[in-house]
Amino acid sequence: MPFETVTSPMQGTISAEIVDTSGIPSSRIIRTTDNWQVRVNWTLSGAGAAFVSPNEKWVVRVFVESIGPGFETLMPPAAEIQATGGTNQVYNHTFTFPPNANMAHPTFSGVYKVVVVLTLKDPMGNPLPVAGFSEEPIIQFYRPN
Repeated sequence: MPFETVTSPMQGTISAEIVDTSGIPSSRIIRTTDNWQVRVNWTLSGAGAAFVSPNEKWVVRVFVESIGPGFETLMPPAAEIQATGGTNQVYNHTFTFPPNANMAHPTFSGVYKVVVVLTLKDPMGNPLPVAGFSEEPIIQFYRPN
C-alpha cells in the first residue's frame, strides 16, 4: 500500500503480515493461547526521501479493532525505529505477541481487524507529513477449551 505524503518526489510503500508462530496453517484464526506476530515492512524512495534524516524516527503502531461491539486496543505500545536517511530506504519491524496478550479483557476473543499505522516524527517528537497505513484481513481470536 502506498504512503501518504505532501512531498511529491517521495514515494513509499508499507505492507504487513499476520503470522501465527505456533505452526497453525491459518494465520487468520489465532488461539488466544498462541504466540502471534505482525511483521511490518516499508520502503521510502525518490529524491524527497533524502530529506528524511537519521535524526528522525518512524513510529509504528498496531491496532486491533473489533468487528461489531467489543474490545479495541493498541497492541503493544508503539515501536520507534531510527530513520536511516538516503534516497532508498528499507525498513522492517516485527511485533511479537505472547499467549493471552491483552486477554485480561473478557471479550477479547472474537472477530477483529488489524490496522498498522506508520508515521514519522522529528527529533522534537513532532509529527511530519508522512504516513502509511496497512489494513490487514479480518482475523478471529478464540479461546480453546
